[in-house]
Amino acid sequence: MPDQTMPAHIGPLTIPGLDEQYFQGNVIYDQQLLDLFARIQGDPKPCAMFLLTVLNDTDPVPKMRQRYAEISCKEYEPIVVPDHPVLINNIISPLKQAKVCYVMNMPIACIAQSGLVGEMVAIWRFQMLKFNISGKPADETAQKKLFGDPFDELHQYRRTEILRALGELDDGAYKALNELRGLRNKYLHSMVEVHQNADADARNAYKNACLLVFGTLDIKLSSEGQFLFPPRVMEYIKDIVKVSGEQAQDEQV
Repeated sequence: MPDQTMPAHIGPLTIPGLDEQYFQGNVIYDQQLLDLFARIQGDPKPCAMFLLTVLNDTDPVPKMRQRYAEISCKEYEPIVVPDHPVLINNIISPLKQAKVCYVMNMPIACIAQSGLVGEMVAIWRFQMLKFNISGKPADETAQKKLFGDPFDELHQYRRTEILRALGELDDGAYKALNELRGLRNKYLHSMVEVHQNADADARNAYKNACLLVFGTLDIKLSSEGQFLFPPRVMEYIKDIVKVSGEQAQDEQV
C-alpha cells in the first residue's frame, strides 16, 4: 500500500497562551491570546489594552486560564484533525469557539456552539454513510419522500433517531447527541433563569460535542507511529490526501 499524507491540525482546540503546556510563569501574552481578548472586548489595540489592565491590577488572564483548565480534557478532545475545509469550517471552528466562549465566561454561548457542533456531526455522519435506496444514492428528493424532509433540514431529534435506526450510532454517540440536544434546548428554547448550573452544563455540552467529534474521527495509532483514520473518513477527505508511489498515480488516473 502506498504512503498517504494529508495536511492536518495538531491540537486544534489548544490556546497556547492559556495552556499550561505552553506558558511558563504568570505572564505570557501571545498574539493569539491578545487577539482573542481584543475581539471579545472590541478593542482595536490589544497590546495597549493588556498593558492597561495589568497596570491597573485587573489582568483577566489568570481567570481565563482557570476556566480554560476547567473545560479542557485531553481524554476526549481530538488530538489531530484533517485540514479539510468542511470539517474545519463547520465542526472544528465552532467547537473551538465553544471553548473560547466558556473561557470568556459565556457558558450559554458555549452551550449554543456545542449544540451546533452536534448538529453538524449528525449531518457529517449521514453524508459518510452514503445512504442508498434500491442501490441508488438517496438524493434530497428521495430523502424527503422517506423522512418527510431532506436529512439536513430535519430537527436534530429526527436526525438522531434516523442515524440510530440505520445502525450509525453506538450507545455512546446516541447518548451524547441526546444530552447535547437537551442542554441546548434547555437554554435556547426555554425562558430559564441563569443559575449556578450554567458552567457545569456548558462543560457537559462541550464534552459531548468533543466526544462526538473524537468518536467519529476514530483515530488509531499504527505501530510505526502514524495516525490512521477509518476508511469512511478517508473517503470523505480524499480530496486533500496525497498518495506517493507509482501505484498512487495509477489509482488517481
